[in-house]
Amino acid sequence: MTQMGIIIIKFVASSAMLFAIYMLLMRSRASYRLSRAYLLLLPVLAIAMSVLSFEVYKPEPVVMKIEVPANSQTVDKTAIARDAAVENTQVALNGKSKIVRLFHYIPFLIVSISIILLLRILFFMLKIFVLNVRLKSEQTSRGSFVVRSSLISSPGVFARTIYLPAGLPTDEEVLILRHEESHIRHRHYIDRWTMEVLVSILWFNPFIWMARKELYGIHEFQADHDVVVSGADMFDYQSLLLRESAIIANPLTNGFHHSTIYQRIIEMKNSKAGTLSRLRKIASGFGLVLLFCLFTFTYGEAETIYHYIYARVENAPSAQSSETVVEETQDEEIAETPEASEQESEELAMEKNDYHEAVPETKPLIAEDGLRVFTSLPTPTSDVITYKGYYLRCTDDATYLVCVGSCETDDEIVWLGDNENTFIMDADNGTHYMARGSLTPGTWGESFHLRGMKGKGWELTIVFPPIPESVTHIDVHGITYWKHNYYLPVPIKSLLEE
Repeated sequence: MTQMGIIIIKFVASSAMLFAIYMLLMRSRASYRLSRAYLLLLPVLAIAMSVLSFEVYKPEPVVMKIEVPANSQTVDKTAIARDAAVENTQVALNGKSKIVRLFHYIPFLIVSISIILLLRILFFMLKIFVLNVRLKSEQTSRGSFVVRSSLISSPGVFARTIYLPAGLPTDEEVLILRHEESHIRHRHYIDRWTMEVLVSILWFNPFIWMARKELYGIHEFQADHDVVVSGADMFDYQSLLLRESAIIANPLTNGFHHSTIYQRIIEMKNSKAGTLSRLRKIASGFGLVLLFCLFTFTYGEAETIYHYIYARVENAPSAQSSETVVEETQDEEIAETPEASEQESEELAMEKNDYHEAVPETKPLIAEDGLRVFTSLPTPTSDVITYKGYYLRCTDDATYLVCVGSCETDDEIVWLGDNENTFIMDADNGTHYMARGSLTPGTWGESFHLRGMKGKGWELTIVFPPIPESVTHIDVHGITYWKHNYYLPVPIKSLLEE
C-alpha cells in the first residue's frame, strides 16, 4: 500500500475515534462554545495524528548474512545487499495487480471531487453577491443589515446580513430577527465557512460530514436558546419553526429552519448544555492524549548489518588447492590458474604494465564549489528514445536505465542519483529494485558540472538489478530527470529499447 493510502486510512480512523469521544462524553453536555471549538478542531487534529510520527522505540539491529561469489573480481557490497533485500521482500500479487494499480488514481479522484465541491461554494457565494447588488439593505440598531425581497424563499444570514422573505407578519419577523442576530453575535458564519471548505477538501471522510452536521445543529440550539431567554413565547416560536421547516436554504447561510425541528424543540425544553461533569472532562482529555499517542508514536526500523561470507574455491584433484578471497580494488587483477602456462602469465603481466603506462593517473577537474567538472560525456548511442529521454536495456544480470539529455548552457549542474534514494518500483506490488551505480565514474552519488557542452547531447546509464518479466508497470524514484507523468505508473514496454 502506498504512503498516501496509509495516511488516508489513519485520517479516517483518527477522526472516527475523535468523533466517538464527542458523542459519548461531550454531546448535549458540553457548553455550546466548547462543542463548537471541538468540532471545528476535529479535522485538524485528525490530520495531525495521521501525518505526525514520533519514534519511541528502535529494535535491535538485524544481521543479514550474504554469500559473495568466489569468482567475482570485485565486490559491490551495496549492490549485493540491495539485491538480497529485494529478493527477500518481493511479493507476487499476480491476479491482484490490476486492483492494486487502481490505488494510484485515488489522489486524482480526491482532488477532482474537491475542486467540484469548492466550485460549488463559489457558485453560492456568487448568488449571494448578485443578490446583494440587486437588492437594497437596511441597517439595524445592532449594526447588522436586513434585506427583504420576494426573491428570498427562506430566512437566513450571511456574514452580517440577514435575508428575509417579503411580507412576513410583524410578530414572526421579530422572532426571526432575534434568531438571526444571535448567529451574527456568536459569529457562526465563520464556523460555517471554515467547515464548508474542510468538508469540500476532505469529502471522502464520512466523519467530517457528521461533525459538520453536529456543528450546524449546535448553531441552531444556541440561537434558539437566545430567543427563548430574550422573553419570546416558546409555543409561538416552536410553531414558527414548524411552518418554516420545509424550506431549503443556501448551505453557506445559517438558515432559520436548519436542523431537525424535533431536536431543536427538545433542546429548548430540556437543554443540558454546560453541565459537563469533571469526570467527563478528565475522560475526554485522557482519551485525546491516548489517541494522539496511539496514532503518532511509532516503532523505528531495525538497522540491517550485512555480514559478508566469502566462498572458497576448490580446484580440480590434479591441481594445487588454494583458498581465494575476493577483495575490492580499482585495478584489474591477473588471476593465474594452474592450467595457464608461464608464457601466458608473462604476457598478461606485460599487458597489465602496458595499461598502467598508457593511461597514467590524472586528477579530476574540480570547480570552485568543490564539485567535479566534466567537459565531455558519452554521446547517445541509440536513436530510439521511447519515453521522454529514457529507455531500458534488460539483460539476465542487470537492468540498465539509459538517461539521454542535452546541455542548454555552457555550465550546468547535474545530480543523477545515489545508492540510498534511487530505485525502480514495481507499480503493482511496491517491490523496490535499488540502484547499483552509474557506468560513468564520478557521476554517481554527488552533483557535478557539465562545462563547454552547450548544444551537445549526453548519455548516462544507471545499473539496477534484473527486473522479472512479470513486472508490467514501473515508476522510478530518486533520479533528477525522471518524468513521473503526474505520478502515474509507466508501462515497462514503452521504455524498452527497440
